[in-house]
Amino acid sequence: MRNHRVEDCVEAVCRKGCRAVWADIHALERGQKLAETAALTPEDARVVLRELKQIMAPYRGRCTID
Repeated sequence: MRNHRVEDCVEAVCRKGCRAVWADIHALERGQKLAETAALTPEDARVVLRELKQIMAPYRGRCTID
């Protein structure tokens, strides 16, 4: 079963744009909550972080793909 709360959160963060996603990844890595993750469990927030990292991996920290 898919977790729609996590999916919705990932989609909401991604809609903010590349630079904002990287900033949010760094914030989540520091243990901060985002407005989008505030209602999630700590485990769900870790899943969001993991999914965001997977989505952004091809960019290697930048906002363009080489």
